[in-house]
Amino acid sequence: MTLYPLLIGAGGFRSIVATGGTVTQVTIGGKLWKRHTFSTVGGNQFIITNSGQVGYNYVDVIMWGAGGGGGGNSGAGPHTGGGGAYVRNSNLTVSVETLNVCVGGGGGAAGGPGSGGARGTGMTISSTNYGFGGIGGAAGNSGSSGSGGGGGGASLILRGTSILVAAGAGGGGGGSERSGYGAAGGGSNQNGESVTDPDGNQLSGYAGANAPSSNGGDGSGPQGGDFSAGGGGGAGYYGGSAGTQPGYDFSSTGGGGGGTNLGPTVINGTTGGGAGNSSDPLNGGSYGAGAGRGGTGQQGIVYIQYPLQTL
Repeated sequence: MTLYPLLIGAGGFRSIVATGGTVTQVTIGGKLWKRHTFSTVGGNQFIITNSGQVGYNYVDVIMWGAGGGGGGNSGAGPHTGGGGAYVRNSNLTVSVETLNVCVGGGGGAAGGPGSGGARGTGMTISSTNYGFGGIGGAAGNSGSSGSGGGGGGASLILRGTSILVAAGAGGGGGGSERSGYGAAGGGSNQNGESVTDPDGNQLSGYAGANAPSSNGGDGSGPQGGDFSAGGGGGAGYYGGSAGTQPGYDFSSTGGGGGGTNLGPTVINGTTGGGAGNSSDPLNGGSYGAGAGRGGTGQQGIVYIQYPLQTL
């Protein structure tokens, strides 16, 4: 029998009391902690009914943003969606309150001509969207040009509508056709991969360019003619912009820019599709990676934990 419930009743250590997500007890550094795991994509709530004793009224937040979707078609190049960030805030002060928890959804795979990848899911509060990735640009309906992948959704902690912690998502990969080069989407806080059109213009999406919105920028389309389209921007504290569209057949397209982050500890995802700090056991390679050509990015995840005894 554990003494922990008896100590509570006898005026011993008083921990945070909260509900939300899947709740487990874990041992960290020889001490007992409670962990809330939020793995359901979209909006969730962390409801605190007791903020704990003085000096222990804080939570440790660990999260990953989602990966971007892969661009289409049959051209050369990676087309890979960017990877989502790892963000940790080990000392987030809380009170008796309800925090909004957004788990970012992976950016959607590019479809055929005229069909860009779906935006990664965020959450909606009072009719306002937070943390949604951008829709991939839609290629022209004629020919065999490729559409862009959707930008990933951000993982967020919000107090009301104010973002407290943010793990940026990867941008969607660009589309291409045959000899065209499909650029990779930017990892969190990184620009999408840049390519050059026949006029020498650099085509790319840019990290955080959709500020002050946390949502990623949408690609345009469907394009007129047989033209490919760029990837959607990844969401974050500030969302990235979509990859720039070319005005030529057989031309390259830019990857979407990644979303930015908010938190004291950040490891960004990569433009090659890797999630930040993916070797962490809490990730296990299952969250935040960008997808290759024609694939859907991995979703994000949020962990909130706090001690059940004196540290």
